[in-house]
Amino acid sequence: MLVIGVGLLSAVVVPSLAWAHEGDETEEGYVLVQQALGHLVHDSTSVGIDLAMEKVTDALATKDQEGVDVSEVEGDMTALKAGQVDQARGLLQDSRWPRPRSYGRGGQHDDVTRRT
Repeated sequence: MLVIGVGLLSAVVVPSLAWAHEGDETEEGYVLVQQALGHLVHDSTSVGIDLAMEKVTDALATKDQEGVDVSEVEGDMTALKAGQVDQARGLLQDSRWPRPRSYGRGGQHDDVTRRT
């Protein structure tokens, strides 16, 4: 009986939680690219790839593409469709502007570049 009660409760609560977040998605291309990259870093299975592709599609469709190199994001989508997750990760990293910064020796900022 407890299992049925928990099942019914989750059937009511989970959709309402999803509905509560509806409309909270960003429309900033830079943030969408960051989110896609996060999906690929944390989950390289088909689920993570599908989530990343959804974010990349949103990034390409949004009006606010400031901070994003659209041609590299398009290349990322091509790589994702071909199942080339490592290449897609690199393209996503390279598509963000300004480039992420890291601290070099002596505490000075150095541009982070992808090394192959």
